Amino acid sequence: MSPSTAVCSILALGFLLSATNADPISKILDAYPDFSKLNQLLVSSGIDQLIDKEAAVTILALDNDEIEKLSGLKKPKEMEDIIKAHVARDYYDDVKLRHLNFGQPQEVVNMLQSNGTKQGFLKIIRTEDGITFQSSGRPSNPSDAKFVDRIYARQFSVSVLKISHTIFIDGLTGEFVPADAPISTKTAKAPAAEAPEEVVAEVPNEELPEAAPAPGPEADDDAAADAKSAAGKATFGLATVIIAASCIAAAL
Repeated sequence: MSPSTAVCSILALGFLLSATNADPISKILDAYPDFSKLNQLLVSSGIDQLIDKEAAVTILALDNDEIEKLSGLKKPKEMEDIIKAHVARDYYDDVKLRHLNFGQPQEVVNMLQSNGTKQGFLKIIRTEDGITFQSSGRPSNPSDAKFVDRIYARQFSVSVLKISHTIFIDGLTGEFVPADAPISTKTAKAPAAEAPEEVVAEVPNEELPEAAPAPGPEADDDAAADAKSAAGKATFGLATVIIAASCIAAAL
């Protein structure tokens, strides 16, 4: 065996031994408490064993807050698919990301690739705002998930990268709306002003004196008749007095 062949054999053997004795992903993430919920999800779903079998893998890690948010909205099977979509079957660390061609999407396969849909592919793009991750077939958007920091890297084998939030995956996740998203400037129609209720003042219930009834036509006729009767009686009395006086004078 030539010296060069022997050296290559030794290097290959060393590489295989190192790969065989490499720490599983669950043990790697044990050292990072901010990703404990992600680690629990990987172990409970068995995804950690799939990751350990990969020759080269990159985990786009979601922190505890993001996992908790998703857990409150998604069923267990949906959660598993979302996590699989965040595991790229290739090696990318921060150095490799910074050397991507500017503005040219790099398409990678994730662990959902077996379902034969666009969910099984991710795009990595180096932009002016940093490194972004998005579902394949989806146009760039300001709300795309962004690279935050490298958490762990075993060169050419396993990489764990923290990203800002969940990657939007058609049919799996909802659209991410950043907290500083601009508020719509459309003016809402003001509700129609209600007419003020009519206020009716309450008048004290005091007894008013009864008004005397106005005299009617019959009352006027009765009064006239009474007047004529009185005048007649006066005339008759005067005539009687005159006659009596005349008789007395004649007798004398």
